[in-house]
Amino acid sequence: HTHTHTHTHTPSPPPPGPPWQTLPRLPRPTAAPLARLLPPLRRYKRAEEGVNMLSQEARLPVRASLDMYSSILDKIEANQYDNFEKRAYTTKWEKLALLPGAWLKTRPK
Repeated sequence: HTHTHTHTHTPSPPPPGPPWQTLPRLPRPTAAPLARLLPPLRRYKRAEEGVNMLSQEARLPVRASLDMYSSILDKIEANQYDNFEKRAYTTKWEKLALLPGAWLKTRPK
């Protein structure tokens, strides 16, 4: 006597992924808070005046940093303050291109 038994196998659920995959999705931040924050950050005039009060050897690195961060703020503004979808940064070549101007601005008069 031949007995055929059809057995249906229910697949087991996949193993759980990393813990962060099970967290609830938070709403996407908006650019509005960043847009309100940037105008005060744009107040570089005071910082520019302070660069010349530093010792000569400290002026170039501080001035170059000031120019590079200003470049990043320009890009954030160009992205309509949306730094969540498109990252604003200064490339190595852009940084190198800013150095001669920073050097000229920090030379003794």
